[in-house]
Amino acid sequence: VVAKDGTLYASEFSTCRVIAIAPDGLFRTIAGAGLGASIAAILNETARTEPDGPPREARLLMPMGLALDAQERLYLTEVGTRAAQALAGATPEAMKAIPIYDGRIRMIDTDGKIKTVAGLGSGATGDAVRNPVGIVVTKDGKIVFVDNGTNQVKEL
Repeated sequence: VVAKDGTLYASEFSTCRVIAIAPDGLFRTIAGAGLGASIAAILNETARTEPDGPPREARLLMPMGLALDAQERLYLTEVGTRAAQALAGATPEAMKAIPIYDGRIRMIDTDGKIKTVAGLGSGATGDAVRNPVGIVVTKDGKIVFVDNGTNQVKEL
């Protein structure tokens, strides 16, 4: 997704990071502590209850879709711990113990914090997100995403 200033944002699914490439070509990580931190958090069961905080310290769970809203807040989808555990080599038996509804939608706010807006760790909306992939934010601020886990387009 491209911001008004020309910065390109991209998700790195396999390294559990979100990057920004400035118009001058400068590359930087804006969210995600990397694959090792994410897998360690998954195996320790802490990734699903991660609090809001600095985006570069976040243990992202396989980020995929990205969208910007009118205020230039960046939204991202995370496919969840089942996909991440599969990548980490978890056994099928171990993966059966993980909740099916384990994806989430997060936002990097203009205050510099990453926040869970839907899915795991967000309270009442937890069951609304299973395996989110694509995402857009409409002009009136509605979050619309494709949930690959339920084969539905959903709106928050």
